[in-house]
Amino acid sequence: MKTLNLILLFANFLIYSIFWQIVFSKDILLFPDIGQGKSFILKDSRVIFIYDVGKENIKIIRTLQKVMPFYRKDIDILIISHPDTDHYLALNFLEKKYKIRNLLINQTALKDFYFSQLVNQLKNQGTKIVFLKEKDRIIFNDTLIFVLHPDKVYKQDNNNSLVVYGKIKNISFLLTGDIEKIGIEENLIKYLKLLKGVTILDYPHHGSRFSLVHNFFKELNPKIVVIQSGFNKYGHPHKEVLDFFKKENKILWLTNLNGDLILDLGYN
Repeated sequence: MKTLNLILLFANFLIYSIFWQIVFSKDILLFPDIGQGKSFILKDSRVIFIYDVGKENIKIIRTLQKVMPFYRKDIDILIISHPDTDHYLALNFLEKKYKIRNLLINQTALKDFYFSQLVNQLKNQGTKIVFLKEKDRIIFNDTLIFVLHPDKVYKQDNNNSLVVYGKIKNISFLLTGDIEKIGIEENLIKYLKLLKGVTILDYPHHGSRFSLVHNFFKELNPKIVVIQSGFNKYGHPHKEVLDFFKKENKILWLTNLNGDLILDLGYN
């Protein structure tokens, strides 16, 4: 009888494991609603790629639970665009729950004392620290990530944000951190030929008008424009930005109103 119970227990565990593997085997793109912060998660087969984690601990954990089985406790690749707290602060909590295998940053980010302390802490725990620069490439499974920015050190920290272009299957995306007009006009604009018609634009700086370069975004011609924002004192997203994209007849996805944007790449 004891043997039979063990067999049944093992069978149930096997079925349960297979079920979770099927549920979480899908390739997914996710722009989560994490309040006044930024984050993007891509799951390509078993690889978990994250760009920024926001500042609210519970929100980033709940977001990861949507794309990862409960028993998985590691993140393969994490890019932090720049050391503004609304882009990275939740990492201090996240690293206690998940093993961060590779942390990719701009070397200038280490000028921020608190962020540099956190990076050293992760390094001591075995995380590989990689300094990204313009034209670096990250390739895994069906995914290509291409670093576009920064091309130099800018005086304004927002313009030192790591901006990356990504492609998986027939979906492309542009992740922009908090880049502002100067960074776009002095560097990013030269990549327009590559970027034209991008599927999803992650609009910079939570919808700030200080990032709105009309001719750049007009020529970029994205299919979907995502703006991640929450309660804030800055008026994000700014009306000027919303009006511009509405006039351009773009699909606008505002996480503070529409919630998470999830794309299941198993469907066309």
